[in-house]
Amino acid sequence: MKLCPNCGNQNDDNYVFCMQCGAKLDDDATEIAGDAVANPMNQENDNVPKTRIAKNLDEFLELSEGEDPAKTRIYQSAADARINPKLIQINDDSSEGKSYEITKKRTVLGRSSGDITFPADTYLSPEHAAFQFVDDKMIVEDIDTFNGIFYKISERTELYNDAYILMGQQLLKFKTYSSEDLDIPLQDETEEIFNYYGASSKKIVAILIQIYSNRAEGNRYYITHDTVFIGRQSGDISFPDDKFMSNRHAILSHERGKFYIEDNSSSNGVFIQIKKKLELEDNDHLLIGKQLFKYRAPIL
Repeated sequence: MKLCPNCGNQNDDNYVFCMQCGAKLDDDATEIAGDAVANPMNQENDNVPKTRIAKNLDEFLELSEGEDPAKTRIYQSAADARINPKLIQINDDSSEGKSYEITKKRTVLGRSSGDITFPADTYLSPEHAAFQFVDDKMIVEDIDTFNGIFYKISERTELYNDAYILMGQQLLKFKTYSSEDLDIPLQDETEEIFNYYGASSKKIVAILIQIYSNRAEGNRYYITHDTVFIGRQSGDISFPDDKFMSNRHAILSHERGKFYIEDNSSSNGVFIQIKKKLELEDNDHLLIGKQLFKYRAPIL
């Protein structure tokens, strides 16, 4: 057990924040053992004013009644009473579903094992994602899974080579262009000149490859302009049968040798697979298996 240095509340050893007042529990926080656990009144700091968080006015008044006025009480609305970081499940209609508090230094999410499980989600690996605190930052890590972890971009984002992009129901693999990607054999050394049918390779700067659910490759889309629109019904690359894709869903751009992807105010967003680890910010959205989550950072 750990003793909170702020309010004196007892917390499990793997807790990062106090469940009573929300104060951060350092690794060297006082450990409680033996008769101190059985009789916490013996603690030296028992007379230190304690912080109590009330989620509504009635609870605030109830805590205040008959208490030593020197003790501190805080009134917060239920929406603001966020002591620990949370993963909030997002339903198909975009409403918020079940909430999962992260209280351990390392919390594992998966299909059949871990702290948070979804047994019916066959897109999840047994242990899929790990959430852990590193230098006061929340890091999500892909545990070498088959389907990976995707994050929803909120701004123009640079693409890395071999990045996987998810928009609508399309999984697309992005590759910077190389002449080898055209699978055209080299010409034999000869005095005669032969030209191959097809578009000139000089204008191709990148390739988007459609990936099917069985991991087979589908259509290849050759990027020949610095700005390319991707959507359902209009644009340079279109997927007319994908009802989850907006008319002009995303913009892929090429600028000074770098490539960028941008959500064009679509309904369902654009997701990019993380390489291995990602530092999370408040309100970041993650797609793990078939589960969409919103991350809420703690209020400290």
